[in-house]
Parts: sequence; structure tokens; C-alpha cells
Amino acid sequence: WVAVDGNKLPPPLNDEGASAEFVIKGDGKVYSIAAASIIAKVTRDRIMNEHDQKWPMYLFGQHKGYGTKKHMEAIAMHGPCEIHRRSFTWPGNKPVKKEKDTKKDKAAEVEKKKKKKKKGA
Repeated sequence: WVAVDGNKLPPPLNDEGASAEFVIKGDGKVYSIAAASIIAKVTRDRIMNEHDQKWPMYLFGQHKGYGTKKHMEAIAMHGPCEIHRRSFTWPGNKPVKKEKDTKKDKAAEVEKKKKKKKKGA
């Protein structure tokens, strides 16, 4: 059985017959979710401190990767480093869309053209 913190189950846990359930605000209700949350935060903080050693100009040890004003200023000054997500917005960056998002955009565009044709016909 798997308990997931949130309001939906990720695939494949949302398959019929999967032994899982989501728990809204689960870290305050289920001990295993609370423990996992603490482990995840401590692990993330440790990793960000390691990144701070490699790229001190971004101050990862202070903001742990959150989009603080200082973090945005550092990205604007130095550009992104290899760990910055290309799907996020930062000064001078347009987020890179995932392939599935691009497919959705194309499908929506095709539907729009079909509707235009029907109106004009």
C-alpha cells in the first residue's frame, strides 16, 4: 500500500487495482508521509549545499534552489548553470516546453483551424 501526499495519484499508481491512495495534506496526517517529507527536505538541503560548493555565485546554500530575489539576480548576472531547469522562467529565459506540451499546442492549433474553416464554409 502506498500513501501519496497530494490530491491525485501519479501514474502508474492511479491504475485500477493499484494499492495506493492520495492524502491531502498527508504530511500532517500520515506518519510515513511526514517521515518521507523530512527525509526529502534534508536530502535536498544536503544536495544544494554540495551545489553551493561547486557554484558559490548562486548561493544555493542559502536559498536551497528556491526562486528568491538573490537567486534570480545571480542567474541574471552569471547565466544559468547546468543544474538550472530549462523549464523554469528566470531573467532572460523563456521556459523550454516539454514535447508533450508542444504536441498539445499543435493539436489545439489544428482544432482552431478546423473551426475557422467551418465558419468560413
